[in-house]
Amino acid sequence: RSTDREILVFAAASLADALRETESAFEADSDVEVVTSYGASQMLAQQIASGAPSDIIITAGKFPIEFLTTRGLIEPENSQRYRLPDSVSYYAYPVRPTTIKAVGSPPITNI
Repeated sequence: RSTDREILVFAAASLADALRETESAFEADSDVEVVTSYGASQMLAQQIASGAPSDIIITAGKFPIEFLTTRGLIEPENSQRYRLPDSVSYYAYPVRPTTIKAVGSPPITNI
């Protein structure tokens, strides 16, 4: 599991390029390291449902989010929706909201 100085992100593989830039900027502005695991959205959701540690999941599509919500692993009211130039909607959800609040940084609204 992550520490107060580390955020573990599970993200859709299609976001790798965009998130690398965002990670670097976030780490430069905070004292928090971002560790990201990329993969297929549903595979990442299944890993979380099986107990894999994660602070945030960013998926390409709603099905993985619905899958985790029905299992009580994420809270939809804490989500952010993004649309990138590729016209795909991405959904970002804290898996463990208390960890994210401990970081104390402002929310990121653009990827």
